[in-house]
Amino acid sequence: MIPVFIVEEHNEAFLIWHYAVMEKLMLASNNILLHVDEHSDFRSPRFNQSIDSIDRTNLKDVYHFTYNELNIENFIIPAIYQGLFKQFYWLQHPYPNLSTTPKSICISSSDSEGNCLISKTFHKDEVKAKTYFKWLIDPNYQLAQIHNLTVDDEFTDNQLVVLDIDLDYFSCNQEFKIIQGNIEITEAQYQSFIQDRYHYLRVLLGSGVSSRVEDGKYYLVFKHNPYSSNVSQGQKKVSESEIVKRIKELVGFLQNNKVQLQLVCLCRSRISGYTPDDQWKFIEDLLLEQLGEVYDINVMSIDEILAAQSLNQPLISSPD
Repeated sequence: MIPVFIVEEHNEAFLIWHYAVMEKLMLASNNILLHVDEHSDFRSPRFNQSIDSIDRTNLKDVYHFTYNELNIENFIIPAIYQGLFKQFYWLQHPYPNLSTTPKSICISSSDSEGNCLISKTFHKDEVKAKTYFKWLIDPNYQLAQIHNLTVDDEFTDNQLVVLDIDLDYFSCNQEFKIIQGNIEITEAQYQSFIQDRYHYLRVLLGSGVSSRVEDGKYYLVFKHNPYSSNVSQGQKKVSESEIVKRIKELVGFLQNNKVQLQLVCLCRSRISGYTPDDQWKFIEDLLLEQLGEVYDINVMSIDEILAAQSLNQPLISSPD
């Protein structure tokens, strides 16, 4: 059976992938990621805790890194940096001038310590990459191939695929912006932040926000604003009939291209507000129904996994 993991917000895919590797549900490296989303989620992150310090065999380590350091648009670059994926396909809605020319991406740590990842894209050529990035302090980097495609395109890399679906691909609310600032908060607000892995600031800002207790006072600290959307064209909320059409087109794409799946990560994006609150359940139910007609699937939620691993823990920020 193909496991289908339901997550609330997209940074949790990082946790799911590592869990899947530990459980031998997914290869430890060189996988193909098929990302079905209104957004690329391909932003380069900056961390408070080095990604190189994570014990990838310890799900508790990955749990705290996921919720303290990652946000909903910067979780893919770290996974490529770790070698989980060698191919990245972003399946998006057709729009004029969408380039389907494959490119290479080079990802490295700018400080050689895994605190700030940088990425550059160029035409597929590893020799050129070594020349182009000779100035990097850290000579260790990861190369991957990136592609844009639509449901109308052929998908030939159809083996060992990790499918990553955001429900906002089928219908999406408009963008909104985030402000920066440093604020003192109450103890109750502090407890809410460290206890709630879906706290809206944690979901949207990742490492851009942390908590601190000093002299009996409680603070949220906004260090930088990593939030800057990379959005496909035509973003909008659509009708149920259009949702049905898009789901059938996606499942038809998977079926026609004989896509062999290792696992599926299905992200609701309802707490962050990208998937409309009055449509996410309709989308999820129909999508699971349609996938179940093509694949033998086993659906489980991230809450089930965390409960089984005793990982519903407070998310206290690491000291600077």
